[in-house]
Amino acid sequence: MAIGPPAHIAPGGLTDDELLATGAQLETQLSDLLTRLEALLPAIVVERRKIRKASVKLGIDAAIALTGVVLVPMTIGVSLLLTVVGAGRIVWDGVDYRSDYADYRADRARMQNFRDQINEIESWIIEIEAEMDARAGR
Repeated sequence: MAIGPPAHIAPGGLTDDELLATGAQLETQLSDLLTRLEALLPAIVVERRKIRKASVKLGIDAAIALTGVVLVPMTIGVSLLLTVVGAGRIVWDGVDYRSDYADYRADRARMQNFRDQINEIESWIIEIEAEMDARAGR
């Protein structure tokens, strides 16, 4: 759906009926965008939870790897095992984190686009209402 600014609203630009029709069309577009934004919000909440979970897993993996490094003086075998396992898990969970964050970023960009369009449409509706009020006061 393409949105665009209404034609020039100055006193000779559009008739009252055309202004009302344009305002109604913008209200419809606004309603559609708000519905689409509402439908997107639950997905963003789920993706935030995924990112949080992946971050916690990365922190735990780093702690395991650091425990392996700390244990080096006492037991070389256990230390090496913990370090290798921790490092492998950091890589694996890092890939998961990157994937989850890419999904989140794409939906976040869509949400911001919807919000920008909504703000723009709302400003046009305000302009139309102000013009209609000015014309009614003539």
